[in-house]
Amino acid sequence: MIRLKQLSMSYELEGKQLDILKGLDLSIGNGESIAIVGPSGSGKTTILLLLAGLEIPSSGQVYFDNVSLTDLDADQLADLRRDQLGIVFQSFHLVPSLSALDNVTLPLEIAGAPSAREKARVMLTQFGLGERMRHYPTQL
Repeated sequence: MIRLKQLSMSYELEGKQLDILKGLDLSIGNGESIAIVGPSGSGKTTILLLLAGLEIPSSGQVYFDNVSLTDLDADQLADLRRDQLGIVFQSFHLVPSLSALDNVTLPLEIAGAPSAREKARVMLTQFGLGERMRHYPTQL
């Protein structure tokens, strides 16, 4: 499902090249779960940004279902993130006046998903929040 091939990422900082990732190879199969762990500054967030197509690697390839993300334009990347990837940022933002169920339903409805509310119920239940669907973000 996800494959990184010789992935490298560097930034220029104060006139010097800062290598964040060097030649990373990784394969994650369908249904497989992994954890990305390491000390601050070790490249965890960089890997996630590259996996989501939010950053472009200095070299190497990111494949999602055998499609290279570097071959996709901005609209195709946005469609991929909308339809196939779930991203929960460290500073996530929920609409405070909406319940958990409504917060999960909203992006599904915007994307035109059929049975959006029922899908949201299923997702919340799968994540152990079935009993808290009517709770507001401050109550979660």
